Amino acid sequence: MKLIPKKQKKPRGLGFRRAVSGYLFILPFVLGFILFLLIPLMTSFRMSISDVGFGFTGFILEPVGFSNYLRAFTIDPQFNRLLTEELAKIITRVPFIVILSFFSALMISQKFHFRGLARAIFFLPVILSSGVIVGVETNNSLLHDMRTIMAEYSNVGQITDILEELLLGSMRRMQSINFILDAVNGVYDIMMASGVQILIFLAGIQAVPESMFEAAKIEGATAWECFWKITLPLLSSLILVVVIYSIIDVVIRTDSELYRKIRTVMLGNMDYGFSSAMSWIYFLSVSLVIVIVVGVLSKVVFYDE
Repeated sequence: MKLIPKKQKKPRGLGFRRAVSGYLFILPFVLGFILFLLIPLMTSFRMSISDVGFGFTGFILEPVGFSNYLRAFTIDPQFNRLLTEELAKIITRVPFIVILSFFSALMISQKFHFRGLARAIFFLPVILSSGVIVGVETNNSLLHDMRTIMAEYSNVGQITDILEELLLGSMRRMQSINFILDAVNGVYDIMMASGVQILIFLAGIQAVPESMFEAAKIEGATAWECFWKITLPLLSSLILVVVIYSIIDVVIRTDSELYRKIRTVMLGNMDYGFSSAMSWIYFLSVSLVIVIVVGVLSKVVFYDE
């Protein structure tokens, strides 16, 4: 009787071991995404289409369709105004944040004395905007009094009155002037929100090969032409990234009136269904703005291949 030898297992290849290593590497992110983002997100959506009650075992969800969404748009007297104001902040703040961070990165990328100190100063908004420092700033009476004095003695209102008299009530021009004055009045917030964007642009500027500028200068290109023909096209993809980051950074601020209203409805009135509906409307509105911005800017983005 002849024994048939067992088939030996084929040794695992290098590709299989690398795949296993890759899956193990992303496993914490996948688990965190499912447990701390996807499941709460689905729970929040279920609450937004339900009348949420409380029982001994937890929440009791009674489906009511999209009545909470209709209530936000048609019954609540404040939601439409607050939502419009929050979306308007994207238009009034994001362009100035992007422009300020772009030219700040261009400036500190130049070679000059104490360049490291200048970069540290421009990075200070990132440190000052951290959670602990923001809490200290909010609760610090000295800083609060300083901001109050700055607002009290600000000349922005006087400048606005003078411009209104000079322009003789031209609404279109006054809207442009008010757009700029609102940005000047919010320069503190704009500076606080531009630290990460400066770092992104600075990294992109340093990645541009010096040989391209040297070849352009040999051909007789000026610094202005190098900016428009080399620097700006190569950084256009980063501009798209910075715009998206800035939009998200502006809308997730916890000091907005819309955020306070949602928080009051959820914790003060214990109305989880209505607060979830308002949160989803805000989330979908911002997502639509981001899709439009990406669709527009992606047409002018240059990718170096």
